[in-house]
Amino acid sequence: MFYALYFEIHHLVASAALGFARVAPIFFFLPFLNSGVLSGAPRNAIIILVALGVWPHALNEAPPFLSVAMIPLVLQEAAVGVMLGCLLSWPFWVMHALGCIIDNQRGATL
Repeated sequence: MFYALYFEIHHLVASAALGFARVAPIFFFLPFLNSGVLSGAPRNAIIILVALGVWPHALNEAPPFLSVAMIPLVLQEAAVGVMLGCLLSWPFWVMHALGCIIDNQRGATL
């Protein structure tokens, strides 16, 4: 009776791990979502909730969490997350660099 619930939770954790692998780098890169604003366990909980909220498939469609097929999927999702994080953070990095150049030109670093 409780075995079905166990396997249902198992699929939920596998889906959360895949979603976390994609959304976590975005949270780590963006300046308004990084560790300066959110820290520790609350940030991880919010990342998992956001990841499950934007998960496009049914939660029980993920492969078993301990299977070998899960490793390349997690690495692929992490690579996509790093690319998305870099692309979304790029405007903030550019504005920060321009601010540093302006501060340097006005003599604020003396």
